[in-house]
Amino acid sequence: MLISLLLALAIDRYFIRPRAGFIDFYLNLMATGLGRVITGPASVHWLRAAVMILPVVIVSGVLFVADSAFLTWIVQTVLLILALGSVRVKRNVRRFKAALERRDEEAAGRYLDGMHQDCYQVASQNDLPGALLWVNYRYYTAIILVTAVLGIPGLLIYCSARWLSQHVPGDNRRSVPAEFMRIADIGGTRLVGLTYLLVGHFSRAAAAWVKNLMAITQPPRLFLIGVGQQAGEFEAGATQESVASALVLARRSSWCLVVIIAVLTLTGVLH
Repeated sequence: MLISLLLALAIDRYFIRPRAGFIDFYLNLMATGLGRVITGPASVHWLRAAVMILPVVIVSGVLFVADSAFLTWIVQTVLLILALGSVRVKRNVRRFKAALERRDEEAAGRYLDGMHQDCYQVASQNDLPGALLWVNYRYYTAIILVTAVLGIPGLLIYCSARWLSQHVPGDNRRSVPAEFMRIADIGGTRLVGLTYLLVGHFSRAAAAWVKNLMAITQPPRLFLIGVGQQAGEFEAGATQESVASALVLARRSSWCLVVIIAVLTLTGVLH
């Protein structure tokens, strides 16, 4: 997985990808096609199930029949490239950083609002640092974690559930995709919180991490932001310093996770 991950991160960092370079593009195409076939009172529920199950069945079936380690590596690499980031997120983050550099906080707030509202759930412009941590988690560190722990099937299910929670109409709070995301994010935010301890202020972040570790009824977003604020030593607010600290913490956390995966790969724990 290590080589696949490094290739995917390098492409995400140095290349500007079109919409077809992100997995959401293909999930949208599939959902549009299925929506023309699946009709009836329960069509939304069947559509959710199909979008979550079909990619896993198709990809896993092809890999099982081919029985090729090289093909598996190719598929894993391509899926990681597609899963990391979002065309809207990357575009708005670039504009967001440019607005911060010229100290235009109003424009920075507009660009952050341009990202998927359901993804980071920003209540106001004062939530900018926390929003950046959550966006980085949903589109980067969570993808890395899910792939490392659950492999290709987990990656496909997580991306499908993430897309469904944002694009399929209806009450998603009790849907299977929403519940899967909630359970995955409870564990994911705890693990990512540990990387905040390693790259940030350890003692302050550790206290927040331990205090809320078993608070599973708390939204994962709030747990992650709470630990992040202590690790990065910034307060909730749209100040230049707070946002810059959040960006640094998010970047360091991602690379800390890559280093951990590298160590686990070299020691034979991961393959």
